[in-house]
Amino acid sequence: MQKFTVTNPVKVGGHFKYTVTGVDDEGEFKETRRFREFNALSVILRTRWPGCYVPAIPEKHLVNSNDAQFIEDRRQLLERFMKELAKFDYIVFSKEFKVFVRGTGEIDKVLAALPK
Repeated sequence: MQKFTVTNPVKVGGHFKYTVTGVDDEGEFKETRRFREFNALSVILRTRWPGCYVPAIPEKHLVNSNDAQFIEDRRQLLERFMKELAKFDYIVFSKEFKVFVRGTGEIDKVLAALPK
């Protein structure tokens, strides 16, 4: 089973980025991702894998989004999301997941542009 972590929330401009690290069948990876990119991964997996289990991510909250406890709680929930994904090879080996952990640029837009 693969192991993934979500650590180090850092404010960049008006949003936070989280460091996503792990090891999959292609080796180690380390990328920074915004919440909206985690959300895009969740949405595309649910769309492209209907009927398959995809774990939930935390809801998007705009109130107190700079609060230290909120940021830590979100980080923990995003890490749980990634650890749940790690249990399912059909997700970890999917094109969508590979784009998320190894892609560059605005991942939410890259995911949305994948062929249907």
